[in-house]
Amino acid sequence: MAELRRQFTEQLPTRLGSIETLFERLSPQHWDPADAEALHRVVHSLSGTAGVFGMPTLSDAARQAEQPLNELIRGPGAGDAPSEGEWQQVCEGLLRLVGLGQTLLGQVAPGAMPAEEPLRPDAMPWIYLVETDAAQADRLRQGLSGAGYRVRVLPDMAGLREALNTALAVPPAAVVLDMVFPENDPVGASLVKALGLGQHGRIPVVLALADDDLPVRLAASRAGITRTLTQPLEAGRLVNLLDALTGRQPAQPYRVLLVDDDPLLLQAQASVLRAAGMEVHSLSQPLQTLHELDRFQPDVLLLDVYMPEASGPELAAALRERDAYLHLPVLFLSAETDPTQQLLALNLGGDDFLVKPVRSDHLVAAVSARARRARQNSALRERLQTTLYEREREHLALDHHAIVSVADRTGQLLYANDLFCQISGYSREELLGQHCRLLRTHEQPGGFARDIWREVASGRVWHGEICCRRKGGSPYWVKTTITPFLNAEGVPYQYIVIQTDISHMKAAEAVLRASESRLNFLVSSSPVAIYTRAATAPYAAVYVSPNVTQLMGMRPEDLTGDGQLGASQVHPDDRARVAAELPWVVEQGSHLSEYRLRRGDGSYRWVHDQRRLVRDAAGQPIEIIGYWLDITERKNVEHELSLLNRELEQRVAQQTQTVIESERFARATLDALSARVVILDGQGVVLAANRAWTEFGDPALVLEGADYLASCDHTCGTLSGDNRPVATGIRAVIRGEQKEFLHEYSVRLEAGQHWFLCRVERFPGEGEVRVVVSHENITQMKLIERQHLRSQRLESLGTLAGGVAHDLNNALAPVLMGMGMLKEQYPEEARLFEMIQGSAQRGANMVRQLLTFAKGAEGDRSSLPPERMLRELEGLMNGSFPKNIRLVVECSPDLPTVSGDATQLHQVLLNLCVNARDAMPEGGSITLTASPVELDAAYARAIVDARPGRYVALRVRDTGAGIPPELLDRIFDPFFTTKSPDKGTGLGLSTVLGIVKSHSGFVQVYSQPGQGTTFAVYLPAEEGRSDEAAVPVATSEFRGQGESVLFVDDEAALREVGRVVLQRLNFHVVTATDGADGLLQVAQHGSHLRAIVTDLHMPRMDGLAFVRALRRMLPDIAVVVTSGRMDDAMAEEFRRLGVSRRLDKPYTEAQLVRELKLLLSPAPVSGAGLPGQ
Repeated sequence: MAELRRQFTEQLPTRLGSIETLFERLSPQHWDPADAEALHRVVHSLSGTAGVFGMPTLSDAARQAEQPLNELIRGPGAGDAPSEGEWQQVCEGLLRLVGLGQTLLGQVAPGAMPAEEPLRPDAMPWIYLVETDAAQADRLRQGLSGAGYRVRVLPDMAGLREALNTALAVPPAAVVLDMVFPENDPVGASLVKALGLGQHGRIPVVLALADDDLPVRLAASRAGITRTLTQPLEAGRLVNLLDALTGRQPAQPYRVLLVDDDPLLLQAQASVLRAAGMEVHSLSQPLQTLHELDRFQPDVLLLDVYMPEASGPELAAALRERDAYLHLPVLFLSAETDPTQQLLALNLGGDDFLVKPVRSDHLVAAVSARARRARQNSALRERLQTTLYEREREHLALDHHAIVSVADRTGQLLYANDLFCQISGYSREELLGQHCRLLRTHEQPGGFARDIWREVASGRVWHGEICCRRKGGSPYWVKTTITPFLNAEGVPYQYIVIQTDISHMKAAEAVLRASESRLNFLVSSSPVAIYTRAATAPYAAVYVSPNVTQLMGMRPEDLTGDGQLGASQVHPDDRARVAAELPWVVEQGSHLSEYRLRRGDGSYRWVHDQRRLVRDAAGQPIEIIGYWLDITERKNVEHELSLLNRELEQRVAQQTQTVIESERFARATLDALSARVVILDGQGVVLAANRAWTEFGDPALVLEGADYLASCDHTCGTLSGDNRPVATGIRAVIRGEQKEFLHEYSVRLEAGQHWFLCRVERFPGEGEVRVVVSHENITQMKLIERQHLRSQRLESLGTLAGGVAHDLNNALAPVLMGMGMLKEQYPEEARLFEMIQGSAQRGANMVRQLLTFAKGAEGDRSSLPPERMLRELEGLMNGSFPKNIRLVVECSPDLPTVSGDATQLHQVLLNLCVNARDAMPEGGSITLTASPVELDAAYARAIVDARPGRYVALRVRDTGAGIPPELLDRIFDPFFTTKSPDKGTGLGLSTVLGIVKSHSGFVQVYSQPGQGTTFAVYLPAEEGRSDEAAVPVATSEFRGQGESVLFVDDEAALREVGRVVLQRLNFHVVTATDGADGLLQVAQHGSHLRAIVTDLHMPRMDGLAFVRALRRMLPDIAVVVTSGRMDDAMAEEFRRLGVSRRLDKPYTEAQLVRELKLLLSPAPVSGAGLPGQ
């Protein structure tokens, strides 16, 4: 560094000479933007290098000289030649810089400059570990030692205190506390403070916490703990944290690319970073940056801002366009101190901004932090890419052995692998975007697919077998697993389906079942169990065939051993009957019966017992032969058929009732429609009509079987005039020439003009022609459209009123401001002047009221004096209401204020007053009153929307004809009006009610026919606020002391009157026509100006832009803004610029004097300021 400082000192005369050369080539008459840019670059470079190489005063002088140069080349008039005043500032700064540099060269020897040693972190720092668990201490010591740290393990805080007292020469780089503290000090705050650790000293402390909640972490931070980790401590996380705290470089040094056009600065910065253990590459040619990035692959890029070939922000923007460098940290290292230029550089792609000269430890810390984060992000991206690669390979392996598809939450296919396409027979293009039901067959029972969807939609995995349909129609079976992917709320957003083709297994199962069926048929080829028994009592069994086991679950010998051949196995209910039948067989020769036999397992089976008597040649009975046939299934079927028949009969009855109810429901639904609807066949014959149609038309013409078109012609009058297209359109839809027909028409009914929409639609399908015709009343929609158009016209009128008001304010301003002067010069005409002034003031007040009512947008809620609202309304109505209507305003004393939107409450009162005016076409009186009201709980319960408490009652009373009692309940309904369509919309009172409710108030109406109407608006009163008139600021005789005042206004008359008035008050007046002219006057007279009065709305440069530029030239000068209209956003911008005084146009001489007195008096008094103050 000493060598670099020596080189800088040797090169300083050359740098100063370059400044003088460029300075001599420039002047306001010979202005070259390129030379100005080069001069700025040289001065800017000197401001940084001088600070780095031990000349802070020279650095400050260079920075001060740079500022006016920066304004010339990057300010509002960039590229234009400077004014004499601006050039004078540049000259003074450069001359001061060159002179100081030459002085320093003669005073300071290179070897005498202070040297800042580069930061060299300890390669193997000591770590003190306080650990009570010996096994954990051993694990942490091994992990830290393996990472290059020297570790000293201490059993408790006493051991730590002793170790710190004996290691003052080489203190530890950090202390790690993994122990349990007392309950009254859970984070060891007192011990940390006593030992001077953490924030109480220079040794960082890492505390292991058993509880990870926020209060514990906050307590640790407030106790002075540097960082915290959660128990149990992991060596890897602890090493990363200690690397950050100690500033130790990683095993692979951080790679830094430096780009600067100053070789000395490059060498100085590189030496600091190399001393910190980093690998540094320097580059003095900015255009080679991208090439060096590709070759060097740095962790951090440091850029100078101002360089000849390309600026730092331009390089940052260029490299951000390449994906490979989107995550590369970019730090700007420059002497630039303008926050605007710094933010601009950061917006173009930078991550941080370091201002030269920067301390070595700060530079190393900033670069290390960015490099560490860059490597962490890079490692994370590599892990993500590796994981993505592994998942892709797994997906590829799965694709070769399974049928894989992905569907969205609605069942639309998003992905299908090759095996899916091969098995299904569809191409991928045919599958993607289709619903899963494309492959559905009817093999599964009803509701099967719905059950699957319900299962997976709940977030659970489904397993099972599904039969699907190929493109050719043939089925195939798949074993399926459906896994839902859940979002953060646990709701599925995607499903992955993995299937295995098991069609061959299903085919094998079918073959097996067929083989088993054939075998069972062969085994049970004899469906009966044969037996023989003696022909004489007790009819003992002689033989039973072996297949009786299938029937009864008993062996043949079990039955032959029973003398009565299983008589005991007969159901008790059938036993007596069966026993009595055997003699009948002997008598009659044969017999058959049906009864129940008990099986070996105790269950009963129905059998058909066919018996025949066998005789010998002599005709004597030999034996009885018979067989049992299992008829249990038949009996069950018969029973089920019986039950089914009964159920079928019940269902038929229910279905019949359902059909009847459906017809009734359809009829009720049709009748419930407000539109008039009829249904007709292809011949135009009415099949059905709803109640609305039958009630509207002639019932004889809309009965079922009537000619609909004739009915339509008769009811709608479509055979005449413009309504003929209705019948024509109906016939066109019936003939199939049109699918749908729409037509709007109007009909004058007893209630007035109504609009209808006729819609004709044809039933879909290939069956008989059915047409639905509806006539829907769209009168309300038409009225809403008309009201919308009227609102748009009113909005346009409000905008026009604002513009006209601005021009009127400018026209009235000279009159009002000049009246005081004229009354003094011509006292004998004072009365005439006062009349003129009064008329002009009334005009100004009327313009201000028009602006208030033309805003049309909601404002912020504020405290509003009720009396002031009524007085403003009185002023507006006096100028606009007919002269035969008398206005009376009565206000109680000590009225509380109300909180509300002034524009909305003005609209409420104006709507009520307009209704009162319209109620008195022959004239009358309107009385506006305001009074406080206290509502108790009993009274409030009797009024809708009322609550107990204190209110302000605003009443509007007229002397009109009153409101009929039958209409009082409807007056607040939207679109209800008793006026003609061209005079009322029916929205005035509904708007009043909506606004009052939004202010937590309510409305009461009192009206008697012939005695007028009173509307009372109750608004909640504000606590502790009263409607007291603002006490005007006393203005005693005030004259200037010759101060200079700049008066800026685009109106020539107002400028002239303002100049005369201010000169009469002993001010030196400078005038300007607009903001740009004002800046020129400030540049010429800035050192003498005490105050500035400026208009807001001016051509070329308005008042706001003027004040912004003014604050850079004269940051502390007093400013008064004059305007007839200023919104809240603009007022807030002026407050941020330090402007708190405002005059509303038009203003008087006295008002102007008051504002100047407030600004220029030694002890100013309070007065009106900008809105919001």
